[in-house]
Order: sequence, then structure tokens, then C-alpha cells
Amino acid sequence: MAAAARDPYALSVPADASGLSTVRVFLRSIARSHDLAPERSDDLELVVSEVCAALVEGGSTQLEVEVRPDGTVFSVAVEADAAPSSLEDNAIRGDLLGTLAPDLTWLDHGARFTVSVVSGDDAAQAR
Repeated sequence: MAAAARDPYALSVPADASGLSTVRVFLRSIARSHDLAPERSDDLELVVSEVCAALVEGGSTQLEVEVRPDGTVFSVAVEADAAPSSLEDNAIRGDLLGTLAPDLTWLDHGARFTVSVVSGDDAAQAR
């Protein structure tokens, strides 16, 4: 039986260095509360950080992050008050996001994606 969807965790911060630091602490807290393996926690933090960076580079001054635990994935939405910078300007970011969050969809002022919270070892043991 799949785990029921939970209420989302939400955070609104200024799009500056202290705000981005707060986002990372927020994500680590969520990961710990759900006993995520360190590599899954790192993936979550890295993807959200890169999305936030693209939004900050695009001129955003405010970021809103929502994380919704849903079974074996976390559904994530990041919204801002400006469009993200072009991924064509940062090919490494585009490759990284394509690998860690292949379902990432850029919106006018943000992005939505899922991040697996089950490691490859966990998935093999579940079978």
C-alpha cells in the first residue's frame, strides 16, 4: 500500500544568500524528518538549489518553496517573482537538472519536479 500524501512543507524567503541558506536548512530538516538516505537528501538540496539559482539569476527577489512528500517521491514546486535565467547560459546546470530531476518543468516564474526519495539499494530490497 502506498503512503498517503501529506500536507506540504512551505517556505518563503528573500532571493539572496541568506534566503538560499535558509532553503538548504529547510530541505535538510525535511529530509531528516523523513529519514532520507544522505544521497537522496543531497539530490533534493542540489536540485532545489540549482532551480533557485536560475531564478535568482533571472532577477527574482522572492522565492517560495513547497515540498510535498508522496510515497517514494517528493513533489517540489519553486515559485518566484521573475522568470528563470536561460539554461542555454549554463549547460552544466541543464545537464545536472536533466539527470537528477528528468520530469522538471519550467514555468513562467518557477519550476515543478519530483525527486526520488528511495535509493537504488532501497528499491532493490523492496522487490
